[in-house]
Amino acid sequence: MYAREIKRCASAIAIFFGWGFVMHATGLLLHEFGGHALTASIWGCGISAYGLTFFGHGQVTRRTCDDWSMTGILIVDWSGLVFTTAVGAVAAWVLHKKTEWPPLWRLLVALVAFFFLLGQLGYATQGGFHDLFDPRRSAIWLGKHGVHWLAWVPTMILYALAAAYCARAAVDAFRAHFGAKTRLGTFGYLASTLGVAGVLYFEAFRIEWQIRTDLAMRGVTEKAERIAEATHGPPPFPIHLVLLLIAVAALVWALARPVTPEGRNLEPREPRELPHGLAVAVALSTAACFLVLLLLITRSS
Repeated sequence: MYAREIKRCASAIAIFFGWGFVMHATGLLLHEFGGHALTASIWGCGISAYGLTFFGHGQVTRRTCDDWSMTGILIVDWSGLVFTTAVGAVAAWVLHKKTEWPPLWRLLVALVAFFFLLGQLGYATQGGFHDLFDPRRSAIWLGKHGVHWLAWVPTMILYALAAAYCARAAVDAFRAHFGAKTRLGTFGYLASTLGVAGVLYFEAFRIEWQIRTDLAMRGVTEKAERIAEATHGPPPFPIHLVLLLIAVAALVWALARPVTPEGRNLEPREPRELPHGLAVAVALSTAACFLVLLLLITRSS
């Protein structure tokens, strides 16, 4: 019995880790190429270089020429965020419509919505708050007109709404698949599968962060801290911790809800087995994303 449970958890961890990689690779390509590079080619002179990672950040560099307009620059700045956020919103809409899907399929779609919406809206909020990266020009302009709060408050509100919706959808699908009939049981399954996969992914990200010397893998928070140190200013306000608190609160709220809408426990049953077709689809998607990133990273180095 215990061997079967360990095997089930190990399989779930592998599925979630692979799906995390697929979401990162897809989101990275959508943001950098579907957003920045495409709009740079349409409204400007294209890009001169790009940098990608397997588990972390990415960037594109606009080509220098005389055809750039401020409108075109702003469109390119925001295109990655807008395009990738729109994909996350579509995933959330599909999740709302396709209620008849098997629980694990719904869970994977919920993770897409969660990852894309919170990742992009969180990035927009931090960048707007600190006047950095994609929202930088817009945030500086809004600050000059005395409404700097517009650079980050609306996106933080959207972030909170997305966190609540996606956390609830993910937890409900997780409960339905793993057969957890109590809140504590849901948390246990969640920590031992999705939580472990998240920790493993973060470790992979951290290792790549340390060994990649060809690309400056720097987030908004680290960049803001370095600027504060260089200018001998006070430490920047940790807006990223506020976002983290919002996400954790949304997850806690979703876990604290009754297991069923009526507040009754589910009948005891065995967790569903992982669908073979889904496992194959995730494995093939992971391999395809790895090969695409490998090719692009090799060509850019």
